[in-house]
Amino acid sequence: MSLYKKAWLFTLFNILLLVALYFGLPVFGRVLGTLGFLVFGFYILGQGLVAMTVFTCPKCGLSPFMGSQSLFTSYSPFPRKKCGQCGHDHTQTE
Repeated sequence: MSLYKKAWLFTLFNILLLVALYFGLPVFGRVLGTLGFLVFGFYILGQGLVAMTVFTCPKCGLSPFMGSQSLFTSYSPFPRKKCGQCGHDHTQTE
């Protein structure tokens, strides 16, 4: 499976989970209180770290969710088809 498809599956999983959490967060917050909201916040941060470190270009190591490896770069919630650093096509399987 290509890196692009894996990144899209990760994105769709997160969208579905966030929609489910949107409706379940009041119950989650009522059961766990403030701890529930902290757990949710750490979950969001963890998913961002996973998106930036697990899904990487096989040639240069850049995440398909990043524009380039510079100080001022753009981040996207949707993966790119081509690498912003080396131009590698992420839709090709390795």
